[in-house]
Amino acid sequence: MPDADLQDAASFAPDLPVTPLRETPELAGLLGLTSLLIKDETSRWGLNAFKITGVGYAMDRWRAAGGQHRGYVTASAGNHGRAVARVARERGVRCRVFLPADTLPARVRAIGAEGADVEQIDGTYEDAVARAAGEAERTCAILVSDTTPPGDPAIPALILRGYTKIFSEAASAWHEPPDLVVVQGGVGGLVGAAAAWMRTRLPDATLMAAEPEGAACLLESARAGRPVTLASTAPTSMVCLRCATPNAAAWPFIASGADGFVTVSDEEAAGAVRALADAGIASGASGACGLAGLMAVAPAFAGRRALVIVTEGP
Repeated sequence: MPDADLQDAASFAPDLPVTPLRETPELAGLLGLTSLLIKDETSRWGLNAFKITGVGYAMDRWRAAGGQHRGYVTASAGNHGRAVARVARERGVRCRVFLPADTLPARVRAIGAEGADVEQIDGTYEDAVARAAGEAERTCAILVSDTTPPGDPAIPALILRGYTKIFSEAASAWHEPPDLVVVQGGVGGLVGAAAAWMRTRLPDATLMAAEPEGAACLLESARAGRPVTLASTAPTSMVCLRCATPNAAAWPFIASGADGFVTVSDEEAAGAVRALADAGIASGASGACGLAGLMAVAPAFAGRRALVIVTEGP
């Protein structure tokens, strides 16, 4: 990603608060690491997840380039939908959000509270993506998608670029850079952002992607040497990461920048949630997946300086 794009994302929303970068020496010691930094995204700009960083940036730059805000449509497992709904409410734009059947009820209520029209379908996240694309085409609304295909690839690419702000913030706060970064997968937008940012800002560090063991579309795509869609995904407590198809905008960065992949069980995610609670961070299972992945691979990286992102609260 061009340096100018990284700088543009880093400078976005300068008046809004930066999320904390927490040092956890006790947990680092337990894992055999020299240091462990945790970027805590559980209170990003009034929401409990990182997604609004990308959505806010993307829709701001979309409008600046002449894009028309004629209504938003999106699909989500929860956090992305709430971010889109919040941005729509702030801009006075109508918003419709399609959610898969396994979306947690609290997330459904939170999106509705932002003023969006919410429809929870009897299907998977991929089914919700297809419904959102059809609705956008039918109503001529903007498909605010954090994955591709379908739809205009420009917005997913802008959302990914917006996510790089998270890593720029972390770099401004750390005293010594990490040499190991573990990021949770899903469709891969945040992993792609990490890879894009690290290519120029942290080129010698190792990047690992962590995914639920029954929904590892990034791992399987890496094995195939191309993006693949899983035939099915298994139910998981990490519902925001239960995705079958990689983000096409993110995949080129992942393919060239990810050094490895690790799968995480629900039990391992629960252990990471408890470890974060002991460190004073309240996380959901999806938010703890990166730490769970780090805990799984830590014996192979003894003595390293690690960074993980807690992407969502409970």
